[in-house]
Amino acid sequence: MADAWLLEGIYDQQRRYDAVAKELASYEEAIAAGKPLPVARIPPPWQRVGLEQTNSLLAKSFDKSGVSTDEYLTQLRKVERAFKRRLLVLKEENIRGLQSVVSQAREELDAAEEFRTRATAQTASLSPEAGESDTSARGDEI
Repeated sequence: MADAWLLEGIYDQQRRYDAVAKELASYEEAIAAGKPLPVARIPPPWQRVGLEQTNSLLAKSFDKSGVSTDEYLTQLRKVERAFKRRLLVLKEENIRGLQSVVSQAREELDAAEEFRTRATAQTASLSPEAGESDTSARGDEI
């Protein structure tokens, strides 16, 4: 079965991708509607920052004026594409792992079916009923 770490990576990457995609969508909607662009989030959605670090940044009056909205939006688009590619890679790895497991399970089922078929044939050839039918068939011929 697929490794738990891979599944956790997929879920984590999906959550982060969703956050970036949601933020990017808000900018894209504002651009399409000709409205002012939303204020950039601190920290950006692609950064893993704990609550304490976020509060620290806000308490220090983090200066985001050093990054223009256009630069932020460009970075957001790049990050969204990178997350999307990484998510696809993780999903492909998961699919390959699952295909391997399915292939192995099929081989085991085929081997079990072959064993069952042989066991059934061997049991049928050793059963008394099989011997009686052979004798009665030979008796009819005489």
